[in-house]
Formats: sequence, C-alpha cells, structure tokens
Amino acid sequence: MLIADKYEFPEKCPEKCPGHTVPAMQGGRCHRCPIFNCAPCENDGFRLIEPENYSPELAEIYAKYIHSAG
Repeated sequence: MLIADKYEFPEKCPEKCPGHTVPAMQGGRCHRCPIFNCAPCENDGFRLIEPENYSPELAEIYAKYIHSAG
C-alpha cells in the first residue's frame, strides 16, 4: 500500500519489523504505524486514516524503522 503518495508498505505487519513482537499497547509505536492506521479493516474496509492523508514525515520514519531489520 502506498502511504503519503511516496512510501510502500505491506497491508499487514511484516515478521521482520523490529516492533513485531512488542505488545501493541495504547499509545505505543504500533498505534502510530501506517500499517495499523491505513490498512483497511477486514470486515468493512474502514480505514482510520486514508493512505494519502498519512503524515509524510512519519511515513518516512516508519519506512526506515520497518526496513531496518532486513
């Protein structure tokens, strides 16, 4: 999925993400992640944030973070 019209992210958290095994607690890094916020929900397709409206600055940070492990 294309986030902020520039960064490519998978629809689901990749196994190689450094935070993959960190519990997703309220206010944690996963709740700011574009994968969590922009992927459509399975039941109704609803998104918390449309991919093109996600912060480009955060998208860049998360792209580096997610790809840092592999």
